[in-house]
Amino acid sequence: MPTKRKFESVAVQELYDELIGDDVASQEEFEEELVNIEAAQLIHDMRTRAGLSQRALAHKVGTSASAINRLESADYEGHTIAMVRRIATA
Repeated sequence: MPTKRKFESVAVQELYDELIGDDVASQEEFEEELVNIEAAQLIHDMRTRAGLSQRALAHKVGTSASAINRLESADYEGHTIAMVRRIATA
């Protein structure tokens, strides 16, 4: 069961409280979406730190550039640990 998040920003806290509040289903959905955003950012950061284009990373991982593009999208919900490991290894 997720716990209510606490934010440093008063404005962000007020927004969270208004939109999510104590609703457990909304808290779970928020946490799931946060994981998607963090995974996308992690993949993007690893790729750019390595100095790779999406196409170059895709070649190393054995997938398409469009798959890498999807993985770097915060809206994408198909992140898997296996793919993150493949990317980290590449």
